[in-house]
Amino acid sequence: MTPVQKLGNVDKEKRTAQKVAFGFFSFLSYFVVIILFVILGFIIIQGGKRN
Repeated sequence: MTPVQKLGNVDKEKRTAQKVAFGFFSFLSYFVVIILFVILGFIIIQGGKRN
């Protein structure tokens, strides 16, 4: 079995695509956390006003 030759251009494109995907999903996770904190703060503030 012969070793697979790596094409430099394909590796660069793959790494770039992985970086873009990782950046997108990390941004998405931070965005979800921020939304959850906003909801939690709203619930705490509204709960304080009702009492």
